[in-house]
Amino acid sequence: MTKQDMIRAWIEPELKADFGKAVRANDRDMSQVLRDLIREYVHRYEQGEVWNPGSEVKRQTLAREE
Repeated sequence: MTKQDMIRAWIEPELKADFGKAVRANDRDMSQVLRDLIREYVHRYEQGEVWNPGSEVKRQTLAREE
């Protein structure tokens, strides 16, 4: 097995619960999905793409609050 590092991040309990529910519904676990998201971010960066994950969700949330 390859050596792995751990990343710790603070998130809201509700967001963690929603994330857990979503990944379980897709027969995945949180670590698998987070690794995939990080790989995708790095890949897009290497291709010269500026990717701002979550920006669309933030924009929709702000629009609903107005």
